[in-house]
Amino acid sequence: MEILLGKKSRIYNYMENVFKTVSGYYNYEFIKILGFDRESDLKSEITNYYLENSNNSFKKYCYLDTEISSKESCFSFLILNNDTIYQDAEIISMNYRILEELKLEDIIVRINAGANYDLKKLQEYLEQLDIDYEINNGKKELETDVLMTFEIVMEIKDKTVTLATGIKKSDNIKTILCRNYLDSILSVLSVIYEDYNFDALTQVLIVAEVEEERIMGMKLAQDLRWCEIKVDVDTSNKPKKEQMDNSDCNFIIDVDKNSLSKGLIKVIDNLTKEETLVDENEIIDYIVSNI
Repeated sequence: MEILLGKKSRIYNYMENVFKTVSGYYNYEFIKILGFDRESDLKSEITNYYLENSNNSFKKYCYLDTEISSKESCFSFLILNNDTIYQDAEIISMNYRILEELKLEDIIVRINAGANYDLKKLQEYLEQLDIDYEINNGKKELETDVLMTFEIVMEIKDKTVTLATGIKKSDNIKTILCRNYLDSILSVLSVIYEDYNFDALTQVLIVAEVEEERIMGMKLAQDLRWCEIKVDVDTSNKPKKEQMDNSDCNFIIDVDKNSLSKGLIKVIDNLTKEETLVDENEIIDYIVSNI
């Protein structure tokens, strides 16, 4: 199993958060899988649980499926008891939105439908949703129990990459399953996000030297974190000049005892190097409004 480190790891975490957030907008329940016997059928076990505990009512759920023996990991989205074209359009819409949120451009849905599927109705819905699609009927023969399949693709460096696939079957309990292939998307994002500063984990760096400064710095860090600001505190014993070297952040807060005695705190814009003295009672508001 590949271990993701550095920038790849941060892109992966960002991507996973987008999957969970957008699927939440569509009222999908995210299932956490802590461990699983890979000799059993994961999808069947989860499906059976919901069928037994939801009185056969409409249900939507998703889960992260990391198959050790497989080449790809994926987010699986499954809809139970779905026999409407309307809901088919919904799951395509959700996955399309996920990929758009990941800043992927020029993505297109390719659809392959059987004779018993109301393809015109699906097309009508997708057009209302402003989703780019093309019909691939006949290019790939469907199995007898399959009503419709779709895939969402994009071109990158003259290569077609499949980002998500979906299938709807005509069994007794109609379901539609879509998988976003995380590894394929990760490789695409690693190229697209080359110019994005994913390495900047810190928004604010706080530097201090003496004990009085460190105490104030610790309190500032705590208050800013409550405001959902990413803060790092240099805990080394290095001089401040060395603490500030190569700092990858938006702002540096230099807690200086001489300025503190006047009720002021120095803030350095790490891009422009502009220094501003801010009233200590207004420092939180200043950072939040300028970050």
